[in-house]
Amino acid sequence: MWLTGWLAGKSTGQGQLADFVMGTWLNPRLFGGRLDLKMFFEVRVSWILLFLLTLSCAVKNGLTGGMFVILTAHFLYANSCVKGEECIPTTWDIFKEKWGWMLIYWNLCGVPFVYCFSSWFILKNPQYTLQPWQTGALLGVLFCAYYVFDTANAQKSHFRNPNLPARKGAFPQFKYGRLDHPKVLKTHCGTDLLIDGWYKYARKIHYAADWTMAGVWALSCAT
Repeated sequence: MWLTGWLAGKSTGQGQLADFVMGTWLNPRLFGGRLDLKMFFEVRVSWILLFLLTLSCAVKNGLTGGMFVILTAHFLYANSCVKGEECIPTTWDIFKEKWGWMLIYWNLCGVPFVYCFSSWFILKNPQYTLQPWQTGALLGVLFCAYYVFDTANAQKSHFRNPNLPARKGAFPQFKYGRLDHPKVLKTHCGTDLLIDGWYKYARKIHYAADWTMAGVWALSCAT
């Protein structure tokens, strides 16, 4: 990608190292624009590969309490990326960040092979197990955090683009993911800021839910 950008005369203006690491192409595409490389590797490769790695650990280890929690968590995250794919083009990664070594490396190596550390730890340390009540408590926190994560991100994306279609057959679909006539705050620069739905409680509530789910991933190790 760096070489094609260099040959095309694209540059970040910060030197060749910055061009290589941060990238010079925003949305490189193949096959006449039908395959967006950034979307494909961010969604269809990284998160699905993470789930498959965790699933392989579950097949090898058996469904202990911790393994069931992490398998459920990784399924929910991978599924949310696929079933809510129409929301992804409005995210920072797609519309702002260039497709360079940083994103390529993290999507192909970081997400699947780092985020599966909990799965690998549970596989290699069967002496650490969750009690049934601990498993139930973690699943309860996970489902609540996931609901906030899913619906908050959907509210944000549909606010940015109200014409986004819902994917038919996608599961689960939450009605709270779309707000009818949401309240907005007019900013000094003239843009609208969403202050309705989940965003009347916190500006970055989707990150809070994301961090909570990450905490569940860690606690599934039961050390």
